[in-house]
Amino acid sequence: MARLAAEVRDGSGSVATLVHAAVEVASGPALEVGYERVSAVVRSSGLALLGLTEAFDELLGDGSSILYVTSIGSSRVIPTYVAVGTAKACGESIVRYLAAELAPRGIRVNAISPAPFASEAAADVVGDIDALMAATDIATPRGRRLALEEIADAAAYLTEPRSSGITGQVLIVDGGISATLRC
Repeated sequence: MARLAAEVRDGSGSVATLVHAAVEVASGPALEVGYERVSAVVRSSGLALLGLTEAFDELLGDGSSILYVTSIGSSRVIPTYVAVGTAKACGESIVRYLAAELAPRGIRVNAISPAPFASEAAADVVGDIDALMAATDIATPRGRRLALEEIADAAAYLTEPRSSGITGQVLIVDGGISATLRC
């Protein structure tokens, strides 16, 4: 499933905000998912950030912002998540490279790593979405999952002019799960 959003500035024809939130699910142990399938997911859910940026390059200008939606699975092992985790790690690396290369043009590139939330993609990976959400409630120090609005607010902040000093970063918005995660 791919999600793309581009907000065009009024009258200028330039893109103010470009969001890449693509995820193609292929779950299972690494050796069962295999090289070809993991490669395909990396292309569609990680490398696609580079292709998307190339496609919109001429419409990006001073003050534009690119936001990549990643996952805690990019830096932590989640059983059966090798394809998506690898893809998201690739995307995070591209965020850093694009941030450095586009900064002289006044373009910022960041990523957001949200807490698990009920979605079609999450259900495809874990199967029992209710069990995932219950586990999220337990794992979050506040004892509750984040509301989607809390994640959206953090994402919006990264694209606004008031966050102009932030580029090349991954903002973890998970209610403290990753800070207290025990593996």
